[in-house]
Amino acid sequence: MLFLKKTFFEQFDRAYNTSDQSDVLWACQLFALLALGELYSNYNMPRDNSSVPGTTFFVQAVSLLQDTYEVPSLEQVQILLLLSFYANSIGRLKSAHVYCGIALRVGIGLGLHRTQARYTSMSPTLREYRRRLFWTLYLFDRLISSKLGYPLAIHDEDIDVEMPSMNGLSGADKGEFNDHLHLCAHVTLAKITGDILSDIYCLPQNSRVSFVRRVHRVLKDLRTWDAELPKPLKIQADGSARDLYTLHMHYHLCIIQTTRPILLHIFKTQLHPSTSAKSPGFSPVTLALAEACTNAARTTNQLLSKLFVEGNLAMFGYFDAHYLFSSTLILIISAVMEPSTGSSDAVQMAFNLLKTMSSNGNITAKSYLSKLEHIRSTLSSTRAETKTKQEANASSSTTSGSAQQSNQHDLSAVPIDSGHHSDWSLSDTLFSGQAFNMDDPLGNPFIENFLDERAFEWPSGPSPQEDALRQFAYELGDDFVFGT
Repeated sequence: MLFLKKTFFEQFDRAYNTSDQSDVLWACQLFALLALGELYSNYNMPRDNSSVPGTTFFVQAVSLLQDTYEVPSLEQVQILLLLSFYANSIGRLKSAHVYCGIALRVGIGLGLHRTQARYTSMSPTLREYRRRLFWTLYLFDRLISSKLGYPLAIHDEDIDVEMPSMNGLSGADKGEFNDHLHLCAHVTLAKITGDILSDIYCLPQNSRVSFVRRVHRVLKDLRTWDAELPKPLKIQADGSARDLYTLHMHYHLCIIQTTRPILLHIFKTQLHPSTSAKSPGFSPVTLALAEACTNAARTTNQLLSKLFVEGNLAMFGYFDAHYLFSSTLILIISAVMEPSTGSSDAVQMAFNLLKTMSSNGNITAKSYLSKLEHIRSTLSSTRAETKTKQEANASSSTTSGSAQQSNQHDLSAVPIDSGHHSDWSLSDTLFSGQAFNMDDPLGNPFIENFLDERAFEWPSGPSPQEDALRQFAYELGDDFVFGT
């Protein structure tokens, strides 16, 4: 929520009906908006232009950006957030982080993070607008920080501003704002995202709480969020608004980020089994948490596929490409651990969806596609090495029981094709043979029992090492999977 709707359009009309061009801040804001408008109104790269849609407007907006931070204003916060959002879309992630960081600090200078309830001279409209602007800042800071693995710019204990609402607004005032429920739901997820970043992926010496207790706490918060989500914000089988897809992909990404260390721990244990002694099996709870990670990734890919079919995929957007990358990485790992035709099809569909975004000019999608192709290539090499070792172990085994045990973790049948299917039709094969599934990834009975219990001891079996978790925070590389 960056603008007062009625006020913005009135100002927009005045800008076109006057020759006064002295308001540089407004001009900067307008060019930033036009950049985003051109970006999201284009589904294909213009044939007569090799640059990403909106680039010309973005460059113009940046040229008008002024260093007036000693006299901060709400307009400055708006502009910096708009520039941050566009910079994300053209792959300038660190620039986006800097723009957002400056915007947040300008907002802190304006006191946006503090309650204004005591200041009766402030109009209800301005008070509510300040709240929504701050929580939009808060949301974006946590989204960017979690994608880059960076520390949070502001902590919850430093914030006492109220959540967005329509309370105290007149009928005319309410016309300035969108419904607050959607922003509130996103903000709650952003708080959980901050907990994931600071608790799950914290430096080992910075936490005195066990890993399982932290996972337990975050997953309980996610389950509560899902249970309390208002009905208008739930995905409907017969179609839902585009912004609801983004909300639910954010939710499923939180599940992926929370349970991913467990899945990766199981994966690395199976990929490099101990030869000194027989490794104990994983507990049902451990396996259920890893399965929740895979189910959340599968649902995310289904949501993105549905958006593509409906023509609502943000072809040049950053976040859709990121959600696709994060979920596909998990599906690749799942396909290695439990080979199946369904897993292979899901991975291939995701690759082709990324190829479509990349070929249309999405810079972020192109980068992510390259990383995933590298991972797939690495898997092919790892698969060959593992197969050779397993064949050597099998030939030296003297009992059928030991041979059978060796085959339980056979990674040689990884259903990941390293080739390219030029005749593979994306739109024709989406959802073929499978119904759209929005089942809760946390609905497994073992997970429900785990979340309902007050005992936080890790179940029997191997558990993730505390000092190995921080390496999983930075999602843009694959070193955390293969150690390359």
